[in-house]
Amino acid sequence: MEIILVLLVSVAVLIVSLYLYRIASGTLVLLNIPNIFFYFYVLMVYVGSILMYLGLDMASLYLGATDKIILTKMLLSTMSGMVLIPCGMILANMVFRFDAKQSFDQYWTAKVERIVSPRDTYVFPFMIIVVAISIVALVMYLRQLSTIPIVALFGGASPAELAYLRSQATNNFGNHIHR
Repeated sequence: MEIILVLLVSVAVLIVSLYLYRIASGTLVLLNIPNIFFYFYVLMVYVGSILMYLGLDMASLYLGATDKIILTKMLLSTMSGMVLIPCGMILANMVFRFDAKQSFDQYWTAKVERIVSPRDTYVFPFMIIVVAISIVALVMYLRQLSTIPIVALFGGASPAELAYLRSQATNNFGNHIHR
């Protein structure tokens, strides 16, 4: 019975949160920074806290997170976050008079214009020089290593060998330019 109640309340909170978030951001489908944050919050924090509360994830069992009072506080905190984050966005939109839907509609319908300034012609050669210097530095660095630690990891090296290789990768240089 408890599982059904938790799942029903969790789904209700998710629906309310998605509705409020759609009002706050203007859309649920556009991938922008706030939407990505919200999706990760839902997947990593909200769903994770529900699984922890119900004891369905192995990490909480392994860590011994079984105290129902703490798990209940955690679940209620994440549920409140699910509602308060969009509410905070709506409040900020009202304070700054920002209409997210109108802004995104203008963004998608605006004509794209390319503006090239005389300084832009110098950016590409500069970036080529920076990339070339970076490649030379990388080659010099790799030549001083016997093997790359991540390659040794995939090759089945022991933890002691990996620790030694990591140490060599950061400390075994004669001129210590990287420090």
